[in-house]
Amino acid sequence: MDREAAYAEVPPRVEYTLAPLGHGLFETVSSLIGWAADHHDEIRAHRERATAEEP
Repeated sequence: MDREAAYAEVPPRVEYTLAPLGHGLFETVSSLIGWAADHHDEIRAHRERATAEEP
């Protein structure tokens, strides 16, 4: 069950917790984050080339 708590503050603040189903994605998402970190320079270079080639 998802849980959230709302607080009577300005600006509004809400805290969320991950549902059990979401916890099943933790390993997959962590792996993806690691891959992106490992390839950050290459990803950035590709983005820069693609942006430079745009009309």
